[in-house]
This record gives sequence, C-alpha cells and structure tokens, in this order.
Amino acid sequence: MASLAMTCEVAALGVFNLQSESMILLVHLSSYFYSPAPPPAPPLALVHFNQSLLKPPTVHQSTGVSEQGPLLQDWGRMAAHFIRDQWTCLGYGRRIGLPGPLELPRASGSLEAAIEALSLLPSGLVLPVLDFMASMLPQVALSEEALCVEAVTVSWKLVLGLSSNPHDFWPTLQGFVTMAFHHSLLELTVDQAPGFTATLQQIAVELMELSQAKTGVFNVLIQHCCHTWLPSDPGSEGQSQSDAMFSSALLHPDILAEACVYGPVFRRDQRLIQEVQVFVERLGEKCAANTAVPSDNRDDQFPRVCVVAFLSRLQPSNQLHERLMEELVLRLLKKDEAISKSKQRYYSNSLQHRVKNRVWQTLLMLLPKLRGEFVGTILGRVFEAGFVSNQASVKYLIEWKMVLILVQYPEHIDRLWTCFRVDQEKTKTSVCTFLSVLVHLNIIMPQLKEKALQWRKALDVILQWCFSHNFSVRLYALLALKRVWGLEGARAEAEEGAGGPDGLGGLATVVKACLHQAEAMQSTGNASKNWTRIQDHFFFGVFHPVRDYSVETIFYTFPSLSEVFEDEWIPPWKFEKLVDFSQSASLPLRNPVPDLSQIQPGDWIQQDKGDQDGEERWAEVQKKMTPWRLGIQEQGPELGLVPQQRAARLGKLHSSLLVVASLIDKPTNLGG
Repeated sequence: MASLAMTCEVAALGVFNLQSESMILLVHLSSYFYSPAPPPAPPLALVHFNQSLLKPPTVHQSTGVSEQGPLLQDWGRMAAHFIRDQWTCLGYGRRIGLPGPLELPRASGSLEAAIEALSLLPSGLVLPVLDFMASMLPQVALSEEALCVEAVTVSWKLVLGLSSNPHDFWPTLQGFVTMAFHHSLLELTVDQAPGFTATLQQIAVELMELSQAKTGVFNVLIQHCCHTWLPSDPGSEGQSQSDAMFSSALLHPDILAEACVYGPVFRRDQRLIQEVQVFVERLGEKCAANTAVPSDNRDDQFPRVCVVAFLSRLQPSNQLHERLMEELVLRLLKKDEAISKSKQRYYSNSLQHRVKNRVWQTLLMLLPKLRGEFVGTILGRVFEAGFVSNQASVKYLIEWKMVLILVQYPEHIDRLWTCFRVDQEKTKTSVCTFLSVLVHLNIIMPQLKEKALQWRKALDVILQWCFSHNFSVRLYALLALKRVWGLEGARAEAEEGAGGPDGLGGLATVVKACLHQAEAMQSTGNASKNWTRIQDHFFFGVFHPVRDYSVETIFYTFPSLSEVFEDEWIPPWKFEKLVDFSQSASLPLRNPVPDLSQIQPGDWIQQDKGDQDGEERWAEVQKKMTPWRLGIQEQGPELGLVPQQRAARLGKLHSSLLVVASLIDKPTNLGG
C-alpha cells in the first residue's frame, strides 16, 4: 500500500503518460475501493475503506511465550500509515475522476468513511483524508447537509488541536481551508444550505480570532479566497465561468472587509521578531536562511497586502466587481462609524486608531473605481466622518478623500459649504478638517464651473472662522485664507478698482488685515512658531492630492509622516514580491515624484505630536508650592522661572510680586 501511495504521489506530478501501464493499474486500484461488497454485506457497503492490518500474534506457537519484537512495538505507527496510504490513493483517484461519478448513497458513504478516518488517524496524517473530502463535499453538500456540517466541524476541531504543533498545524490548516472553503461550497446561499453556510461563517470568525494570537492563520484563508474568486491565471475558463466563481465573493464580503482592517497589536518582543523576519526576507538569496526555509507568507501585513492586490484587479466595467466594491465600501464605513460611536476619544496607535486608519486607506484607494452616483450617496457619510474627533493620520486621509471627490465630482461643492453652516458649538475644532480642504482649493478650482462665485463663497466661509475663540481654528482659517486669497485676490482687487460686478466691496481690507495679523502681529510666544509650523507641514506644503495619489503614499508615506507606528507602514516592495498587484494609470504603485518621501515628519503640535524644548513646554504650567517646606527666601528662584513673555503678551507690566489668595482655611495648592 505504501508503494501504491508513492506511485499516486508521483503520478500527481504529471510524470506518467495517461496510456502507461502504471496509470492503467491506478484505474483498477480506484475501482477496487468502490467494488461491490460480498453477499453478506449491503450492496452499497464500502468494505474496502479504512481497512486495517491484521496484527501478528504476540504468542510464539512453539514455546507459548509472549514476544514483543520490533515489529510489534511499532505496529500502531505502521497501521496508521497503512490507512493514510489508502486515502492517498483514493484522493488521487477522485482528482482524476476515477472511478467516475458516484451515485449519492456511495458518495455519502465515502464521506462517512472519511469522517471515521479522522478519528482513527493521528492528527499529523490526516492530509490525504482532507484532500479526499475536498472532492466529495461539493457533491453531497445539498443532499447531505448535516453530514457536511459534521465533516467540516470535526476537521476544524482537529486543526485547533494542532495549534501547538507548528510542524503539522500549517499543512493541515492549508488542507482544511482548501476543503472547507472550496469554490463550490462558497457559492452556496443561505436558502440552499442554511446550516452549512452558518457553520462556514462561524468557522471563518473563529479562524480570524485564532489569527489574533497566531500570526499567519488568516493569511491562509484570505490568500485562498482571493485566488479562488479572482485567479491570477484564469487559463481557458470563459468569462461566464469566471463570473460564476467570482459571484461567491458577494456572499462573503465580511472576509474581505476583515482583511482590509486586519492587524493585531503585538507586544514589543513580538514586533522585534517580526522585524527580524522581514529583514531576513528582504536579503533574498544573499541569506542562506531564505534558501533553506521557504517563506510561508506569515507576515501580519500580508492579509491587507493580499486584499489590496485583489481590489486593484477589479474592473469597474464588470457589474459583479462593481457590486462587491460598493458593498465593501458600505461595510468599511459602518466599521468606522461603529468605532466613532463606541469610542469618542482613543489613544494614538491604539487598535481603534489603527482600524480607522486602515478603513480610510482602503476607501481612498477604491475611489477611482466607484461610480459617480454611488460616491454621491456616501459623500454625506464622508463629511460626517470629518466632524468626528480623529487622530491626525485619519484626519489627513479623510481630508484627502474629500479633496479627490470634489476634484472628480465638482458638482458636490455646495455640500462642502453646508458643513460650515453647522452649529459652531458642535463643530468646535472639527471644522479644521473642512478648512484643510479649502487649503487645497487650488486643486479643486479648475474643475468648478462658476469659479469666481465659488471662490467668493470660500472667502466668506473662511473669514468668519478667522475670528473664532479657538486658537487652532483661527490658525487653520488664516492658512486657508492665505491660500485662497492667493488664487483670485489680485484679480478681485483689480475688478473692484475698475468698478466691476465681482468687486469685494471693501472686503479686501479685512482680508489683508487678517493676513497681516498672521504674518506680523503674532510675534510673541508660540503663535509665530505655530504659524510657521503649519505652513511647513507636509499636508499643506509638499503634498499634492492628485499628483501624489499612489499606493505608496497611502500605505507607506502618509503613515510614516503621521506619527503612526512603523509596523503599520506597508512598503511598496511587498506588493511587488508577495502578490500579483495590478497597476493602473488611476492608481500607480509607486509615487511618480520623490518629493513627499524625502521630507521628515512635521511637528505641528495641534494635530501631530511635535517636539518642544523643555523650557517652552513647561513655561506656563503652575508649580505647586508648599509654604511649610519653603521659606520666602527659598521661593525666589522659583518665582524667577515665571517668563516675562506672558506679561508682555497681555500688555501688563512685569513685577516680581505673586499674590496667592484662598477663600478656605486650608494650605494653598497651585498644582490642582
């Protein structure tokens, strides 16, 4: 049996000719397993499945003494391999269509025998059984749903039991995913097989949960699904057959949605191991380890790389592709909104921050492939996301998406002005998001029909925010005012001087006064420094929303410039080496110009965590003084730390007298 199994493994490599003697013997072998049973047994009984070896007698016939020779000591392993070899032959026979189509009773009997074999064999020897089940499940899924549920459930429990044995776990997981997520099984709807589809969805959820602790588990599933739905080499399959296989993706969009936001937060020691693995992989053949040990794509970024490559190959002209993209966009927006409702504030680089960042990265790269009508339906939700308190990296992506939408669909410009009419108490600093969009009005203006009218609306909107009580809002408004005024300011002044209809009616004086205040009047304290920083920030300086639109900018450059941890940066080489990425003119892989990648992260403190020297950072923090520990003489050096800039900024004279008053009979406490 071992020789026959080895012959089947060699034949699977395509070594033998179909008319060779070896192939003829394999045909007879497959017929033997399915041959009718002897008369005492039922006619459809599969008596040649799971046959076991007869154990040799342990008692010597001549002496009557029990013996345990080497053969008997290793008998269990030999018997297990004997059963495993049977399933190797059976699996090869099914792959080449032998012994032909099976009637339903015999097919279900074969599957029952396979389930029995899972309980007989050690976990490390079940791969041939899973291979056989992969060919049988699609045949009986509709007629024997309960049996299929049992087969998949038992197989999954077996895989979970191997999680601590990496030598057997990974090949068994690959075999299980190939069997349970066969393209014919993925095509089943809830109406056709409610129990089986529910079981499959539950296993997918458990598999994703396992991947949070065991890196690389989800990689196996997403790679298999993406290759099943959209093969890299479709071969001779017709368009109708390809669409039929792809249509099952519409039944499982949750797998793609989870892949878009996948990425557990690892401990520092785990990140260190992954960084070393990535470094070794990048050495290529120069490192002997890469030649000796094949890469299994267990990188925690691989699911996102794989799904981005999958999405890059979708065609907007294909209605099935279009439906999947729109469904995926809606699911991602729902994920973002769920996080915003559950977490009003979240820490930088927390899991919530990372998920939101991944959501908007995917939404941004899908934008060129979406229909204009669909973009119009989701634009309101994009603007709503701008009102939410987000981390800097998320805000930049949302603002970038708004700019690109208005560039591609300028008819929606009036919906942007509506965002500025929301109650100021509700918007607070979130209006900075929409002011940032106006900073890039020079990109949007060429697409607008009534340029002068829209420019005037932008000017009116910005001016009212230049007098906000919030310092950050004023700063953003002044920057937007400077950029917008630079577009048409000179023309409008000339029009006003000539008495034309597009004159500003004296508004130019107000604009110039505001800009003069920004450039010259804010010369004390941190105001001047912040004004310089925000103008030099990459999002308002070097960055160009249209020119820099690429996968490299979205997934690598932007995170690196937005204070996002390095394990979130996806370098372009991963898309080139790990997956089949489809480049297009609308979404290139690499940035056409290197300007953005050559700058350093900015230190604009209102959105990014900037570096401030210790004296400036702590200058205006009240120091807790303890009168019973410090005398008046000892207070002198402490009082000398109070900066004179504060008094000068407030227009008051500076003195060394500090008055501390308290209306309660307790020691003073200025630290509170």
